[in-house]
Amino acid sequence: MPEILKLRGLFMKGNLLDLSGKIDKVRLLAFEKVSKVADYLGIPFFIIGAAARDLILMNGHNIPTIRATLDIDFGVQVPSWDQYLRLKQGLMETGEFTETEDVQRMMFHSSLRIDLIPFGPIADNTSTIKWPPSQEIVMSVLGFEESFRHSQTVRLSSNPKLDIKIVTLAGLAAMKIISWKDRYPERDRDASDLALIIRNYTDAGNVERIFDEALDLVDSEDFDYVSVGARLLGRDIAVILSTDAKAVVLEILNNETGKQDRYRLLEDMMRSDLLLTNDFEDVLRWLEEVKTGILEGI
Repeated sequence: MPEILKLRGLFMKGNLLDLSGKIDKVRLLAFEKVSKVADYLGIPFFIIGAAARDLILMNGHNIPTIRATLDIDFGVQVPSWDQYLRLKQGLMETGEFTETEDVQRMMFHSSLRIDLIPFGPIADNTSTIKWPPSQEIVMSVLGFEESFRHSQTVRLSSNPKLDIKIVTLAGLAAMKIISWKDRYPERDRDASDLALIIRNYTDAGNVERIFDEALDLVDSEDFDYVSVGARLLGRDIAVILSTDAKAVVLEILNNETGKQDRYRLLEDMMRSDLLLTNDFEDVLRWLEEVKTGILEGI
């Protein structure tokens, strides 16, 4: 059993990631205001996107992300556009948020972009939302419901206490895969984020889990540190996603692994400065390990 695993990573006990004292004042205030208004209106929400990536990897586990985000994305569970607009109106009434030309985007203190992505009953039976007023802009929110149900809690402040739900890395990885395909070739940053998650999944609080749940992989002769984390990531994705969402993710991965004329997802993943390898076969193997992990969980 490779001893290096015992020396690496942080283990998060329970489902609470304590980041008290690690968040800058402007972001902390934005989180506090959104939480207060959403809670008042009874709107469940969680942190998603690059903000979740940075909070978990950089703030939680000291893993650099380089491409620091300039916005905060929230997934907001609403039954209708009327309720969505009530949330936006409530935020504006604080005097600290303003609207923008993009229906999903608000500005906090004129400097921090806040994106509110609706999911839940507001979506149609294909987990798609159509943005008003024209409804010509469509977006897949497949996987949002499941990722919210399996979200973890992050403590952003201890005094006063501020606990908010945040997507797990497994949920975020699934959302990145779906988003990359849904808006290809516009979303190469989704592939970069996926690469970052795969490369660092073991170190992001999963060392002890590997000893508990994946000893068969650790003890194998062809042990590879990142591959073990990738397999565990796939298994975690399988636990989170619905049957339909898993089928979509597996279809994407099937089309981007194995023998193909072109590997579009891998091409985008390998643009990441933090992948720490230029070996195409390594990255392909890691992606195939994710796929295998998902299949093992079905």
